[in-house]
Amino acid sequence: MWKKTVFALLVPLFLLSCEEALLPDLPDMEGTVDVDAWVVDEDQPGTVSDADIPEQPDGDTEPADGDAEPFDGDAGLPDEPAGPHDLAVVMIGGYEVPYSGKVYYAIGENISDLREIPLETGIGSETGTDPNLALWRDGFAAVERYYSDDIYLFSPADGGYSPAGTVAVSEAMTNLQDAAYDAKRDRLFISALNTNSLFLLENDGLSELVLTEDPSPNPAKMRIIGERLYVVLQHLNDQWYSTKSELAVVDLETLETELVEVPTKNIVSKIEYNPGFDRDHCYFLATGKWQKRDGALIRFDLESRESEIVLKESTEENNLLDGDFVDLSIADNGDFYIIFSNNRDRWINKLLRYVPSEGKVTEIEPDAVNAFAANPIDYSRATGKIYYFIDIQADTFLRSLDTKTGETETVPVENAPAALKLI
Repeated sequence: MWKKTVFALLVPLFLLSCEEALLPDLPDMEGTVDVDAWVVDEDQPGTVSDADIPEQPDGDTEPADGDAEPFDGDAGLPDEPAGPHDLAVVMIGGYEVPYSGKVYYAIGENISDLREIPLETGIGSETGTDPNLALWRDGFAAVERYYSDDIYLFSPADGGYSPAGTVAVSEAMTNLQDAAYDAKRDRLFISALNTNSLFLLENDGLSELVLTEDPSPNPAKMRIIGERLYVVLQHLNDQWYSTKSELAVVDLETLETELVEVPTKNIVSKIEYNPGFDRDHCYFLATGKWQKRDGALIRFDLESRESEIVLKESTEENNLLDGDFVDLSIADNGDFYIIFSNNRDRWINKLLRYVPSEGKVTEIEPDAVNAFAANPIDYSRATGKIYYFIDIQADTFLRSLDTKTGETETVPVENAPAALKLI
């Protein structure tokens, strides 16, 4: 992880509006590069077998032991997409601007009706603001990362969302990073870089889960898939360079932990999992050493714990992959949408579409993508839309892109993006 750079965009708040453009089947733009092709092996047995899903009784038959519980799979990605989600967005005045975090939400992914949640004071501390977003119960949590150790909880209320409380996770500045909600047991796992543990918030109390006796793991991004919690361990040295990367695989029933090393250092993205595309693997991006072009897209087998590099950064100048990976989302059809930092070209970050079956990477966003947010992109299985931030001159916007039709919607947002999350 590199040291955070002060980043502030002071943008006048003006009336929200929509901008739509129809693109015929997301055509290839000027920038396209050919890479190795691969497909998911559909003959492989699924990670979740039919035996793992409780048998449902006939409609007129009473089950012997009460109603059967359906398999809940990944709490963030149901097997069958439901209706549109809500979208949470947090914006800041700048990393070193005290209490500048503002929280917004859009009901039913209607981003043209983005609403602010009133707060007594903005998210952050007297020294600065740097939040991330995570799921929590039927609402969401804002995780204050670098300048305080606070978790802000938000619950549904009156057709929207309202503050439900604030939890101080630690008295020391542990540099919180992410949170993952275990819906089955109603507990929230919280990661922090300056630790070798996870914090657990449950029954309004805090406890600690030690992942390893090694003092250097620096837990970062997390995701719950089925009955396991996957945690990125950065292993940062005193210069904030990643010496190796591991995944901690935590059994949610026993809390036993297995550490698995992965082949590329410095995992920077979320752990992405889409069972509509690939039930057997999760995916994530590692940037290696920043600006050294040694990063990769990694495919991780959920059962064997084996890793495979499926896409690499490029050292070839003017190649679309000449830069650093930032974050990703995966559509149901298997297309990867990747935010990429093109740091040779005036730091104009790009949105790329990677189609593994065709072995093709294409630039699909004509505007400059804002990649400074803790979570800068998310995908809705319910609507097939991805959400991300763009910069047009001095202004910042939230944009949705329908991955099926190419239709976009764009609305202005105030200040600098910190995170977005479908809830």
